[in-house]
Amino acid sequence: MTVLRQRLGESGEDLACRELGARGYAILARRYRTRYGEIDIVARDGDSVVFVEVKLKTTGEFGAAAES
Repeated sequence: MTVLRQRLGESGEDLACRELGARGYAILARRYRTRYGEIDIVARDGDSVVFVEVKLKTTGEFGAAAES
């Protein structure tokens, strides 16, 4: 992964964390790693633990974000 792609991914995660926080979620972890892989964001919403995979789109070329 290039440095540029890594920075874009981090900025997407920053945006997602801000949005989740604004909606009342508590961010528990970012880029949580295990030997099986990585989860971008782990958050809490009341009694629920939420696992979030962030996908950043830089253009609308391949459809809207909800379509990805």
